[in-house]
Amino acid sequence: MFSSVIHEEPSGKLIFCYREKADEMVDEEYFTLRRFKPAARGMAVCSPSSRALVTDIYVSNSLMSLIAYCHFHFIRRSFQHVVFCSTGVKPEKELFLRCWKEYSKAKIHLLFGHSILGRVLDCKLAHWVRGEDHSFYLHHSQIISSGPAGKSFTHPREGFSMRSYFRMIGGRNLVTTHKPSLNYIDNYINLLTHKTIQS
Repeated sequence: MFSSVIHEEPSGKLIFCYREKADEMVDEEYFTLRRFKPAARGMAVCSPSSRALVTDIYVSNSLMSLIAYCHFHFIRRSFQHVVFCSTGVKPEKELFLRCWKEYSKAKIHLLFGHSILGRVLDCKLAHWVRGEDHSFYLHHSQIISSGPAGKSFTHPREGFSMRSYFRMIGGRNLVTTHKPSLNYIDNYINLLTHKTIQS
């Protein structure tokens, strides 16, 4: 499923290519048994299906996290008609929206992890899908969101999630989130490592 963006070196290092608007490679994500380096620029997109058949888009900040997610769910879910999209550690609005608009009828699934950064990214991309742009920052124990019209919302850091946030500000939420089943493990790469060590 990921063959179009993955390259394996003789050493076993997995390298994923990230590209920008003109399809120019601008960064790499790589993974070994001892080290993981996410990409900071560009986006990586791959799909095992033709565009007309795509029903779901899975989005994360790491392709390795998407691979780990598939590892845990391939028995219960079909990934035959999906697109996998990795934004890197700093999602770019224009690149994300360009990908989403190509598959605008597909359901969006976000896999950004349990950390406060992951939960903020859930909300930020959900705003992009709604045609909005909000900035988020942490002030003491509060998450503050501000929109282009100057309207701001404050939510306690404790218990902050995309569901509680959009319940507070109102309006329809158009995306779904997925998190590791163990709350103390941030993302699916860490969950995969945790399960491997236990076995």
